[in-house]
Amino acid sequence: MKDAPRGARGAVALALVAAACGSSTPSPSSSNGTSVARPSGPFAFAASPIDPAFVEFIAPLGNLNPPGHTLPTDHIYFYYRLLNPSAPARVVSAPADGTIQTVINGNNGEAKLLIVAAAPCTYYLDHVVPDAGMGPGVAVRAGQRIGVTNGSGASFGIDLGIFSDAVTVPFANPARYSSESLHGDAPIKYFAEPLRSQLYALVRRSSGDRDGTFNYDATGRLIGNWFADTVPVASSQSPENWALHLAFAYDNYDPSVMRISSGGALGFVGTPTAVPGPPAPADVSVATGKVVYRLLDARSPLPFGVMIVQMIAADRIRVEYGAGDRSDADFTSAARSYVR
Repeated sequence: MKDAPRGARGAVALALVAAACGSSTPSPSSSNGTSVARPSGPFAFAASPIDPAFVEFIAPLGNLNPPGHTLPTDHIYFYYRLLNPSAPARVVSAPADGTIQTVINGNNGEAKLLIVAAAPCTYYLDHVVPDAGMGPGVAVRAGQRIGVTNGSGASFGIDLGIFSDAVTVPFANPARYSSESLHGDAPIKYFAEPLRSQLYALVRRSSGDRDGTFNYDATGRLIGNWFADTVPVASSQSPENWALHLAFAYDNYDPSVMRISSGGALGFVGTPTAVPGPPAPADVSVATGKVVYRLLDARSPLPFGVMIVQMIAADRIRVEYGAGDRSDADFTSAARSYVR
């Protein structure tokens, strides 16, 4: 986790933007477990993965940080040393009973642990330095130590995600998403009280619900996730295709702010703010015609260029980024086609 979510204001804002959660996808080196038995009984998180006393804040679902997280994130972040980089490593505990199914090795000794829990849920923790013996097939109990955070390097916290067989996220093209996203859910609501309320109080979000969201797709509308038309459906989430992702979404700290998140193929990597004026992406359809969004830099009110977009079918857009801030900008031969 190289970055914290955008959205804080003042001096902290620049620190958060400079450090917003980067790509957390580990390297392909992994140890995969076979199918494991689920614990019995109803599912609930009974322990915080990091002692709440050491948590600076929690970032809700939907963080944007291209290129690794050009699309809104399907997990939340527990930050413990972003505001105080000298903070020591902290113990990481299993939040619920379960059995480790998969360990995916990352950088600097970190790993992502996928833990099969009581039906219908599976959860994962990322950016954890696992204790010895924490591998596939090992049963863990809620509150049990499973490792530590990385007290050095670029990691400032850990990720927590959950997906459930009882949940199906209505993406416009479900085939482009992993099970973690397609069946993803908001983790904090699964915690037992009073811990649930304690963790919600740590969430950094200016308005709206405390969970955030990671799916904005609406069939026939511009809002949501898009992929360059050269991206094969089966490898949509592969790192080699991150640059070809595009999202029209809202800031997870301040959900009133619309952002255009680009992985780089359109000429920039970032999440500039769209100046209010043109129709909101949720209102843009084929009938709308061409729309020009004037952009501001995510870190300042300085002009960032323009995004020209037109829905040419319910599941296809023509899009181009260019310099300047003219609202009458038009497409050139550099325009690209993106699809759901």
